[in-house]
Parts: sequence; structure tokens; C-alpha cells
Amino acid sequence: MNENNCTAAFSILGKKWNGEIINIMLKAKEPIRFSDISGELNACSQKVLTERLKELETTGIIERVSLDNSSRFLYALTESGKAMKELMYSINQWADIHLK
Repeated sequence: MNENNCTAAFSILGKKWNGEIINIMLKAKEPIRFSDISGELNACSQKVLTERLKELETTGIIERVSLDNSSRFLYALTESGKAMKELMYSINQWADIHLK
């Protein structure tokens, strides 16, 4: 195990809202609008959500997809993001059992 990669992974998942954004996108199973993500994260400001989406895009977990060559965009998980499905499931299960 490469400690630098592990540290980078925890840095991504440890940022507030990132795990929840990934969970929302995994549940959606198709590209999702900013407003739909925002609607699921009521306590997250649009500014912070925009920052987190850009960070997740930079890390290769999500991609921003242009909607009909307009200024509207959808967000989708990349293959790297989709590969987090089992990890996120395990984290959710652990939380359900141990964080009561």
C-alpha cells in the first residue's frame, strides 16, 4: 500500500460533503444536475458545493458534461468514481452499525 495514495484518498473523502456528493451520484445512476445535488444537500451552500464539485472533477472522480452545447451542465461519475461504489457501501454499512 502506498501511504501517499492512502493519504490522498482520505484527503478527498475527509472533506465535508464529498462523501455525500459521491453517494448522491451513485444513487442517481445517471448524470445529475447541480440543482438536484444541491437539493439533497440542504445545509451545503451553493458556493461550497461548486468548490467540491470542481475538486472532485480535478481528482477525476466526476466529470462535468455539457447539456446540448449550452451553458447548462450535468455531473457524472467517471469510471474512477463508479469504482468507489463498494467502498461507499462499506462506509455506509459501518456507519449504520457503529455510529448510533
